[in-house]
Amino acid sequence: MPPPTAHLKAGETDIFKLDSTDICTLGLHQEAAEWRLWKIGIRKLGNYRSAREMKPTIDPHVRDKLHEIGIVAVKNKLLWIMNVRSLGDLEKREEDLGDGVMASPREMQQWVNEKEREAWLEKWGKRIWPVTIMFSFLALGVSGYTVYLILHSNRPILFFAGGSFGGSPVYFMAQLGNSGKSWALRGTLSLFNVSDDGNHYVETMEILNSNKSSTITPTGGNNTGWVQILVDQSKLSGLFLACIKYHDERNHSYKDKFLLRLHAPFHDNVAVSFDELPSENQVCPRIAVRQ
Repeated sequence: MPPPTAHLKAGETDIFKLDSTDICTLGLHQEAAEWRLWKIGIRKLGNYRSAREMKPTIDPHVRDKLHEIGIVAVKNKLLWIMNVRSLGDLEKREEDLGDGVMASPREMQQWVNEKEREAWLEKWGKRIWPVTIMFSFLALGVSGYTVYLILHSNRPILFFAGGSFGGSPVYFMAQLGNSGKSWALRGTLSLFNVSDDGNHYVETMEILNSNKSSTITPTGGNNTGWVQILVDQSKLSGLFLACIKYHDERNHSYKDKFLLRLHAPFHDNVAVSFDELPSENQVCPRIAVRQ
């Protein structure tokens, strides 16, 4: 009589057949039975289908019955099945859930996975969504600011490069440079005298280069802009607000302002240079906006 054949149970793993390193039989613990042993059983049966193909559709009656039994009882039942059935029976035999409803271990495991996923989403979903929305708006803000920087990186930027006040007759003279990356076109400067009772309009003049052209090239060329405005010195204080407006090659307009103060008292028609002061709190009157 031949010796009895030993059947490998679902709760035991033949390590020699798994990785060819040893020969022994190892009983699995509860936390390993649900996932690792299930994958081992599928390999033993020669089922190499993708996870999408293996995923069964749970019958509505089975789903209702599993819900009635509860996730704790179903998980305990799955653990018992894994430890008492042979690997060959995992796919062949269905479990009686009562009331004539039958379910395969894979259907039971899929239902458990769905319930655990739903419980996780219910617990953490309300906390994650605000964070996700916040990061989404942050990403949009960063993207928008990046686009803004790209669009403005090629713009012209006029700056005050020096000037003086004096001569006979008296002139306000200012030199403007272009620190941007494109040409500044059709620039104008509106001059205001700053006093205690407000900013008083003096004159608006076109910003021209040495060739009498309104094109101011970026710094690096020999092209700077000049403005010369005839003023009545007797009516002016030593503080001026220069409001400028200019365009780029795509006809986009730009505005800026410079607060200028005489470096020293003006007398005997001797030219005096300007010091540039912070202009953040200064507002260009509306007449400058219309230029």
